[in-house]
Amino acid sequence: MKILVVDDDRLSRRILEMDLKKKGHDVISAENGEIALNLLKSDMEISLVITDWNMPVMDGLELCRKSRELIRKRYLPMILLTSRGEKEDLIAGLNAGADAFLSKPLNSPELQAHLKVVGRNLDLEKKLSDQIEEIKLAHIELQKANVKIEDIARHDGLTGLFNRRYVMERLEAEMIRSRLQGTPLGVIIIDIDHFKKVNDQFGHLMGDKVLRETSQVMQSNARPDDILGRYGGEEFLGVFPNTVMEGLLVIADRIRLSVQNNPIQLDTEESLNIKVSIGMACFKADRDTSTTLLSRADEALYEAKKNGRNQVCFR
Repeated sequence: MKILVVDDDRLSRRILEMDLKKKGHDVISAENGEIALNLLKSDMEISLVITDWNMPVMDGLELCRKSRELIRKRYLPMILLTSRGEKEDLIAGLNAGADAFLSKPLNSPELQAHLKVVGRNLDLEKKLSDQIEEIKLAHIELQKANVKIEDIARHDGLTGLFNRRYVMERLEAEMIRSRLQGTPLGVIIIDIDHFKKVNDQFGHLMGDKVLRETSQVMQSNARPDDILGRYGGEEFLGVFPNTVMEGLLVIADRIRLSVQNNPIQLDTEESLNIKVSIGMACFKADRDTSTTLLSRADEALYEAKKNGRNQVCFR
Protein backbone atom coordinates (compact mmCIF):
# COMPACT_ATOMS: atom_id res chain seq x y z
CA MET A 1 0.00 0.00 0.00
CA LYS A 2 0.95 3.64 -0.38
CA ILE A 3 0.65 5.04 3.14
CA LEU A 4 0.68 8.65 4.31
CA VAL A 5 2.14 9.08 7.82
CA VAL A 6 1.27 12.35 9.58
CA ASP A 7 2.98 13.30 12.84
CA ASP A 8 4.60 16.51 14.09
CA ASP A 9 7.09 14.48 16.15
CA ARG A 10 9.97 13.84 13.75
CA LEU A 11 11.34 10.81 15.66
CA SER A 12 7.94 9.11 15.99
CA ARG A 13 7.24 9.77 12.33
CA ARG A 14 10.60 8.33 11.29
CA ILE A 15 10.21 5.17 13.39
CA LEU A 16 6.77 4.50 11.92
CA GLU A 17 8.06 5.14 8.38
CA MET A 18 10.86 2.62 8.80
CA ASP A 19 8.55 0.01 10.31
CA LEU A 20 6.09 0.33 7.41
CA LYS A 21 8.82 0.25 4.76
CA LYS A 22 10.20 -2.96 6.27
CA LYS A 23 6.77 -4.48 5.71
CA GLY A 24 6.98 -3.56 2.02
CA HIS A 25 4.80 -0.45 1.94
CA ASP A 26 5.42 2.76 0.01
CA VAL A 27 5.50 5.57 2.59
CA ILE A 28 5.29 9.35 2.39
CA SER A 29 5.06 11.66 5.38
CA ALA A 30 3.88 15.06 6.55
CA GLU A 31 4.46 17.02 9.76
CA ASN A 32 0.91 18.39 10.12
CA GLY A 33 -2.62 18.00 8.79
CA GLU A 34 -2.45 20.92 6.38
CA ILE A 35 0.54 19.47 4.49
CA ALA A 36 -1.07 16.04 4.56
CA LEU A 37 -4.32 17.38 3.11
CA ASN A 38 -2.46 18.98 0.21
CA LEU A 39 -0.69 15.68 -0.45
CA LEU A 40 -4.03 13.88 -0.51
CA LYS A 41 -5.39 16.40 -3.00
CA SER A 42 -2.44 15.91 -5.36
CA ASP A 43 -1.81 12.16 -4.95
CA MET A 44 -4.88 9.99 -5.45
CA GLU A 45 -2.81 6.80 -5.17
CA ILE A 46 -2.54 7.09 -1.37
CA SER A 47 -4.52 4.18 0.04
CA LEU A 48 -4.17 4.70 3.82
CA VAL A 49 -3.56 7.60 6.26
CA ILE A 50 -2.05 7.06 9.69
CA THR A 51 -2.19 10.36 11.57
CA ASP A 52 -1.43 11.64 15.02
CA TRP A 53 -4.30 13.38 16.79
CA ASN A 54 -2.48 16.28 18.46
CA MET A 55 -0.57 18.43 15.93
CA PRO A 56 -0.09 22.17 15.29
CA VAL A 57 -1.63 24.01 12.29
CA MET A 58 -4.19 21.23 11.63
CA ASP A 59 -4.70 18.31 14.00
CA GLY A 60 -5.61 14.74 13.07
CA LEU A 61 -9.30 15.21 13.81
CA GLU A 62 -9.59 18.15 11.41
CA LEU A 63 -7.55 16.23 8.81
CA CYS A 64 -10.08 13.41 9.00
CA ARG A 65 -12.97 15.83 8.50
CA LYS A 66 -11.33 17.64 5.56
CA SER A 67 -10.21 14.39 3.93
CA ARG A 68 -13.77 13.09 3.86
CA GLU A 69 -14.75 16.13 1.78
CA LEU A 70 -12.32 15.16 -1.00
CA ILE A 71 -13.74 13.47 -4.11
CA ARG A 72 -11.90 10.19 -4.62
CA LYS A 73 -12.54 7.11 -6.73
CA ARG A 74 -11.69 4.80 -3.85
CA TYR A 75 -12.42 4.91 -0.13
CA LEU A 76 -9.55 6.26 2.00
CA PRO A 77 -9.09 4.43 5.36
CA MET A 78 -7.80 6.64 8.19
CA ILE A 79 -6.20 5.52 11.45
CA LEU A 80 -5.86 7.98 14.36
CA LEU A 81 -2.86 7.74 16.69
CA THR A 82 -3.76 8.98 20.17
CA SER A 83 -3.09 8.55 23.85
CA ARG A 84 -6.71 9.47 24.49
CA GLY A 85 -8.97 6.65 25.52
CA GLU A 86 -12.14 8.26 26.78
CA LYS A 87 -15.42 7.21 25.21
CA GLU A 88 -16.19 10.79 24.15
CA ASP A 89 -12.82 11.00 22.34
CA LEU A 90 -13.51 7.81 20.41
CA ILE A 91 -16.95 9.06 19.41
CA ALA A 92 -15.46 12.40 18.29
CA GLY A 93 -12.87 10.56 16.19
CA LEU A 94 -15.42 8.31 14.53
CA ASN A 95 -17.68 11.27 13.79
CA ALA A 96 -14.74 13.10 12.20
CA GLY A 97 -14.19 10.17 9.81
CA ALA A 98 -11.57 7.98 11.49
CA ASP A 99 -11.88 4.23 10.85
CA ALA A 100 -9.70 2.98 13.71
CA PHE A 101 -7.56 4.09 16.66
CA LEU A 102 -4.07 3.09 17.74
CA SER A 103 -2.59 3.98 21.11
CA LYS A 104 0.77 5.70 21.45
CA PRO A 105 3.39 4.43 21.79
CA LEU A 106 2.63 2.16 18.85
CA ASN A 107 2.41 -1.59 19.25
CA SER A 108 3.79 -3.14 16.04
CA PRO A 109 1.67 -6.36 16.07
CA GLU A 110 -1.47 -4.27 16.65
CA LEU A 111 -0.50 -1.99 13.73
CA GLN A 112 0.14 -5.00 11.53
CA ALA A 113 -3.29 -6.41 12.36
CA HIS A 114 -4.92 -3.12 11.34
CA LEU A 115 -2.90 -3.05 8.11
CA LYS A 116 -4.12 -6.56 7.24
CA VAL A 117 -7.72 -5.44 7.73
CA VAL A 118 -7.16 -2.41 5.51
CA GLY A 119 -5.42 -4.58 2.93
CA ARG A 120 -8.33 -7.03 2.83
CA ASN A 121 -10.81 -4.20 2.42
CA LEU A 122 -8.76 -2.68 -0.41
CA ASP A 123 -8.56 -6.06 -2.13
CA LEU A 124 -12.32 -6.47 -1.85
CA GLU A 125 -12.85 -2.94 -3.17
CA LYS A 126 -10.51 -3.68 -6.10
CA LYS A 127 -12.35 -6.91 -6.92
CA LEU A 128 -15.69 -5.10 -6.72
CA SER A 129 -14.36 -2.32 -8.96
CA ASP A 130 -13.11 -4.91 -11.47
CA GLN A 131 -16.49 -6.66 -11.41
CA ILE A 132 -18.26 -3.34 -12.02
CA GLU A 133 -15.98 -2.68 -15.01
CA GLU A 134 -16.71 -6.17 -16.34
CA ILE A 135 -20.43 -5.52 -15.96
CA LYS A 136 -20.07 -2.17 -17.77
CA LEU A 137 -18.17 -3.84 -20.62
CA ALA A 138 -20.74 -6.63 -20.77
CA HIS A 139 -23.51 -4.01 -20.89
CA ILE A 140 -21.77 -2.22 -23.77
CA GLU A 141 -21.39 -5.51 -25.65
CA LEU A 142 -25.05 -6.31 -24.97
CA GLN A 143 -26.07 -2.92 -26.36
CA LYS A 144 -23.98 -3.57 -29.48
CA ALA A 145 -25.58 -7.00 -29.84
CA ASN A 146 -29.06 -5.51 -29.46
CA VAL A 147 -28.30 -2.92 -32.14
CA LYS A 148 -27.02 -5.69 -34.41
CA ILE A 149 -30.09 -7.84 -33.74
CA GLU A 150 -32.37 -4.88 -34.39
CA ASP A 151 -30.49 -4.16 -37.61
CA ILE A 152 -30.80 -7.79 -38.71
CA ALA A 153 -34.51 -7.76 -37.87
CA ARG A 154 -35.03 -4.73 -40.12
CA HIS A 155 -33.03 -5.81 -43.14
CA ASP A 156 -33.28 -8.39 -45.87
CA GLY A 157 -30.42 -10.85 -45.55
CA LEU A 158 -29.69 -11.12 -49.28
CA THR A 159 -30.01 -7.57 -50.60
CA GLY A 160 -29.23 -5.50 -47.50
CA LEU A 161 -32.36 -3.41 -48.11
CA PHE A 162 -35.10 -3.13 -45.51
CA ASN A 163 -37.32 -6.20 -45.27
CA ARG A 164 -41.03 -6.28 -46.05
CA ARG A 165 -42.19 -6.09 -42.42
CA TYR A 166 -40.14 -2.99 -41.66
CA VAL A 167 -41.12 -1.17 -44.87
CA MET A 168 -44.79 -1.86 -44.15
CA GLU A 169 -44.39 -0.50 -40.61
CA ARG A 170 -42.78 2.64 -41.97
CA LEU A 171 -45.48 2.99 -44.61
CA GLU A 172 -48.20 2.95 -41.93
CA ALA A 173 -46.25 5.51 -39.87
CA GLU A 174 -45.72 7.81 -42.87
CA MET A 175 -49.41 7.61 -43.77
CA ILE A 176 -50.31 8.81 -40.25
CA ARG A 177 -47.83 11.65 -40.51
CA SER A 178 -49.11 12.57 -43.96
CA ARG A 179 -52.69 12.81 -42.61
CA LEU A 180 -51.67 14.87 -39.57
CA GLN A 181 -49.30 17.26 -41.38
CA GLY A 182 -50.92 17.33 -44.79
CA THR A 183 -47.66 16.35 -46.51
CA PRO A 184 -47.55 14.33 -49.76
CA LEU A 185 -46.53 10.68 -49.82
CA GLY A 186 -45.78 8.33 -52.69
CA VAL A 187 -45.03 4.63 -53.14
CA ILE A 188 -43.50 2.61 -55.94
CA ILE A 189 -43.37 -1.13 -56.57
CA ILE A 190 -40.42 -2.30 -58.67
CA ASP A 191 -40.26 -5.66 -60.41
CA ILE A 192 -37.20 -7.09 -62.19
CA ASP A 193 -38.25 -7.98 -65.72
CA HIS A 194 -37.94 -11.63 -66.77
CA PHE A 195 -36.19 -12.60 -63.55
CA LYS A 196 -37.35 -16.22 -63.83
CA LYS A 197 -35.37 -16.52 -67.06
CA VAL A 198 -32.24 -15.41 -65.22
CA ASN A 199 -32.65 -18.20 -62.67
CA ASP A 200 -33.50 -20.77 -65.33
CA GLN A 201 -30.63 -19.84 -67.65
CA PHE A 202 -27.83 -18.91 -65.23
CA GLY A 203 -28.86 -20.55 -61.94
CA HIS A 204 -29.97 -19.26 -58.57
CA LEU A 205 -26.52 -18.01 -57.51
CA MET A 206 -26.52 -15.63 -60.46
CA GLY A 207 -30.12 -14.75 -59.61
CA ASP A 208 -28.99 -13.79 -56.11
CA LYS A 209 -26.21 -11.65 -57.58
CA VAL A 210 -28.74 -9.87 -59.79
CA LEU A 211 -30.92 -9.15 -56.75
CA ARG A 212 -28.00 -7.82 -54.72
CA GLU A 213 -26.49 -5.60 -57.40
CA THR A 214 -29.85 -4.30 -58.62
CA SER A 215 -30.71 -3.43 -55.01
CA GLN A 216 -27.48 -1.47 -54.68
CA VAL A 217 -28.25 0.49 -57.86
CA MET A 218 -31.75 1.30 -56.64
CA GLN A 219 -30.51 2.34 -53.19
CA SER A 220 -27.90 4.63 -54.73
CA ASN A 221 -30.70 6.52 -56.48
CA ALA A 222 -32.83 6.97 -53.36
CA ARG A 223 -32.69 10.01 -51.06
CA PRO A 224 -31.70 9.78 -47.36
CA ASP A 225 -35.32 9.93 -46.14
CA ASP A 226 -36.65 7.45 -48.70
CA ILE A 227 -37.49 3.95 -47.48
CA LEU A 228 -36.60 1.18 -49.90
CA GLY A 229 -37.03 -2.52 -49.18
CA ARG A 230 -37.47 -5.96 -50.62
CA TYR A 231 -41.19 -6.61 -51.00
CA GLY A 232 -40.86 -10.28 -51.93
CA GLY A 233 -38.99 -12.36 -54.50
CA GLU A 234 -37.81 -9.97 -57.24
CA GLU A 235 -40.19 -7.18 -56.16
CA PHE A 236 -39.18 -4.09 -54.21
CA LEU A 237 -41.24 -1.47 -52.39
CA GLY A 238 -40.26 2.17 -52.00
CA VAL A 239 -41.92 4.68 -49.67
CA PHE A 240 -41.20 8.33 -50.43
CA PRO A 241 -42.24 10.93 -47.81
CA ASN A 242 -42.86 14.54 -48.85
CA THR A 243 -42.95 13.58 -52.53
CA VAL A 244 -45.59 14.74 -55.02
CA MET A 245 -46.45 12.80 -58.17
CA GLU A 246 -44.02 14.71 -60.43
CA GLY A 247 -41.12 14.15 -58.03
CA LEU A 248 -42.06 10.49 -57.61
CA LEU A 249 -42.03 10.02 -61.38
CA VAL A 250 -38.55 11.56 -61.61
CA ILE A 251 -37.21 9.21 -58.90
CA ALA A 252 -38.89 6.14 -60.39
CA ASP A 253 -37.59 6.80 -63.88
CA ARG A 254 -34.12 7.57 -62.55
CA ILE A 255 -34.09 4.16 -60.84
CA ARG A 256 -35.32 2.46 -64.02
CA LEU A 257 -32.65 4.05 -66.22
CA SER A 258 -29.89 3.46 -63.68
CA VAL A 259 -30.69 -0.27 -63.49
CA GLN A 260 -30.80 -0.46 -67.28
CA ASN A 261 -27.45 1.29 -67.61
CA ASN A 262 -25.63 -0.91 -65.06
CA PRO A 263 -25.31 -4.41 -66.53
CA ILE A 264 -24.48 -7.34 -64.25
CA GLN A 265 -21.16 -9.03 -64.95
CA LEU A 266 -21.48 -12.78 -65.55
CA ASP A 267 -18.85 -15.36 -64.57
CA THR A 268 -17.70 -15.18 -68.17
CA GLU A 269 -16.60 -11.96 -69.90
CA GLU A 270 -20.20 -11.31 -70.87
CA SER A 271 -22.67 -9.12 -68.97
CA LEU A 272 -26.39 -9.32 -68.32
CA ASN A 273 -28.64 -6.33 -69.04
CA ILE A 274 -31.31 -6.02 -66.36
CA LYS A 275 -34.46 -3.96 -66.71
CA VAL A 276 -37.29 -3.17 -64.32
CA SER A 277 -40.96 -2.28 -64.49
CA ILE A 278 -42.31 0.21 -61.95
CA GLY A 279 -45.80 1.00 -60.69
CA MET A 280 -46.38 4.11 -58.61
CA ALA A 281 -49.21 5.70 -56.63
CA CYS A 282 -49.66 8.76 -54.41
CA PHE A 283 -51.39 8.62 -51.05
CA LYS A 284 -54.92 10.03 -50.80
CA ALA A 285 -55.36 10.90 -47.15
CA ASP A 286 -59.15 11.08 -47.26
CA ARG A 287 -59.67 7.56 -48.61
CA ASP A 288 -56.50 5.43 -48.76
CA THR A 289 -55.43 2.60 -46.50
CA SER A 290 -52.09 0.87 -47.00
CA THR A 291 -53.98 -1.89 -48.82
CA THR A 292 -55.70 0.41 -51.31
CA LEU A 293 -52.54 2.47 -51.86
CA LEU A 294 -50.41 -0.59 -52.61
CA SER A 295 -53.19 -2.09 -54.69
CA ARG A 296 -53.12 0.96 -56.99
CA ALA A 297 -49.32 0.78 -57.25
CA ASP A 298 -49.59 -2.93 -58.05
CA GLU A 299 -52.17 -2.24 -60.75
CA ALA A 300 -49.83 0.34 -62.25
CA LEU A 301 -47.01 -2.22 -62.18
CA TYR A 302 -49.22 -4.73 -63.99
CA GLU A 303 -49.97 -2.07 -66.62
CA ALA A 304 -46.24 -1.39 -67.09
CA LYS A 305 -45.63 -5.09 -67.66
CA LYS A 306 -48.57 -5.45 -70.03
CA ASN A 307 -47.41 -2.46 -72.07
CA GLY A 308 -43.99 -3.97 -72.77
CA ARG A 309 -42.07 -3.69 -69.45
CA ASN A 310 -39.07 -1.41 -68.70
CA GLN A 311 -41.34 1.55 -68.00
CA VAL A 312 -43.08 3.48 -65.22
CA CYS A 313 -46.87 3.63 -64.90
CA PHE A 314 -49.03 5.58 -62.43
CA ARG A 315 -52.40 4.95 -60.81
